[in-house]
Amino acid sequence: MSFKAARRISLLLQLFLLVSVDAFFASPRTYAVSNHVNNNVDELLLLPTTHHPSIQQQHSIRSPQADHLNSSSPPSSFSTTRLNMIWKPIDPKGMAMDFPKTKTRFVATILATLLTWHGIVAHQMNPVLASAVSTLVITMWSPGLGQAAFCGSFAGMTSGGTLISTSLIALLNAILFEVVVHRENKWLGLGGRLGMIAFVASNIVADVLLSKPHAMLQVPMSLPQWWSILQKSPWKYSMVCAAIGSVATIVLREVAENASNIDNDLRDPIRAAAVIGLIASLSQGMGFGDYYKLDNFGSLLVFGGAFTGMSLPSRLLTGVVPVAGDNNDDYNSSTTEGQQQQQQQRKPPGAYSIVLWYAVAGALGGLVHALTIPLNWWTGGIWGGKAGTCAFAGVCLFRGLEKMVYTLRQSLGWIKS
Repeated sequence: MSFKAARRISLLLQLFLLVSVDAFFASPRTYAVSNHVNNNVDELLLLPTTHHPSIQQQHSIRSPQADHLNSSSPPSSFSTTRLNMIWKPIDPKGMAMDFPKTKTRFVATILATLLTWHGIVAHQMNPVLASAVSTLVITMWSPGLGQAAFCGSFAGMTSGGTLISTSLIALLNAILFEVVVHRENKWLGLGGRLGMIAFVASNIVADVLLSKPHAMLQVPMSLPQWWSILQKSPWKYSMVCAAIGSVATIVLREVAENASNIDNDLRDPIRAAAVIGLIASLSQGMGFGDYYKLDNFGSLLVFGGAFTGMSLPSRLLTGVVPVAGDNNDDYNSSTTEGQQQQQQQRKPPGAYSIVLWYAVAGALGGLVHALTIPLNWWTGGIWGGKAGTCAFAGVCLFRGLEKMVYTLRQSLGWIKS
């Protein structure tokens, strides 16, 4: 391994560890709920845990307590609108718990990588289509394999690798998934984390094991340079496509969450995002005129936006970090007594607010992806997980901006304590 490759991988790992600091993107505030249902706050943030549930427990079912909490939540300013009549602004909790057997998850992650890569290389499938289909097929075995399969499929979205290199990426990606997502549950509630893990695995294999490192990143150092880069990038097209994918995914999840059918598969963010990707890949060539047609790059951007739409509204819009609780292994927003004294309560966002800000967060991810093109950052077919990484960057950027704006408004006295 050359010195340059070692330096690149060292920098990559440092960035990986740096981004893992969730505290910056967290916000010391929680949703305000009625006093008589405060004991059920954890129902708002019900998510899969790293504990091992039984197979029968993997299908999430809406509980009466959650319905009671949602009906008791303070109404938003848009409570009388038609959109709020379609869904109540709550955290969708349809994610299935991870499959209990480590070996099965490991195999599912590797299998999804190889299936996706095979579809792209052997059958010239659209990468988005190959990823979505592989994920949906594996989740037919068990919904608890959704996260592992989705993460694996991102690593397989490469056309520049061989079977050996793809197998190495699949193996490392499965290990990272087990450690980062299943065991540590890093970046819980933020969309794009699965793609970023696949992207890190692809970079490590390319840089270290295959000695095919990416060129050193050229970062513009002045505003005129950034403006020139922006003008050369398809930023408008990218932002629109990513925003559409983000909004479509969260709307699909929220509507399914409030549907009378509690077994609606689209309550699962993995399946919802995969369906949006499937629709985008099959809609290529559709549009208005020559400029507004959805192309291969556009379907990838819509798919990347769908990763943003997988975020929890509470985490993306207000920074509430789900914390592992001791009550039935569910996730809740409980904190220590000292932390509770510092928290500011805030009403949950309305339906229109969710649509608007998810569009903004998705558009930011699309902007990041667009800027990588003229900058020649990770171009080519070997970098699986790039779309998810750009979506994750957009989510983190949105969280940072929202937190700064909230702090400013608080300092100016525009927000009541």
